[in-house]
Amino acid sequence: MVTVEQPFPEYALPRLWRWAEESRRQVADDFAVKTLDEFVDFWERLTQAGKRSWGVWRDGELGGAIWSTRFSPVAADSHCIFKRAFWGHGTTAEALNLVYADVFAAGVEKISIVCFSDNHSLLGLVRKLGFEREGTLKKSTLRGGVLVDQAVIGLTRERFAAQVPPSNEGGKVKIEPVEEKDATCVSS
Repeated sequence: MVTVEQPFPEYALPRLWRWAEESRRQVADDFAVKTLDEFVDFWERLTQAGKRSWGVWRDGELGGAIWSTRFSPVAADSHCIFKRAFWGHGTTAEALNLVYADVFAAGVEKISIVCFSDNHSLLGLVRKLGFEREGTLKKSTLRGGVLVDQAVIGLTRERFAAQVPPSNEGGKVKIEPVEEKDATCVSS
């Protein structure tokens, strides 16, 4: 069973950093934080800026984090990191659905993500959640010293509501497992 709890426990930030390191090349550009200390500082700055975070638990084990920051009264971003053992079991999709329901319930009308254009695992996963590709930022960041494109994807409240099945008695969203063996997060 997948559950999400707010906020992500700060004592687990070193774990979150290790999980992020597992997929760094796939999700982090050359400007991303490079040490655990920088990551903790980054997390604290986001918290001061109003970031909401959720720990993701599967069968009582913490294995993921999702966070979102509003950049206007109606728009927010989304980021996540999951440990590799949580990939490929539908955990990511189920947890994102639970968190997105909470984000939209708080009045957000649109969630946006910017990721590498070649992160096909993430793009496939979020497409199943209702996200639509809205454009490409050509040569917008560096990865390994090379200019690369980024995809801009978005999910509106209406599209999310149309995609998500009704909750069961326990309040957990029931969804079909998503093939996500290589799915990872979007780094900041």
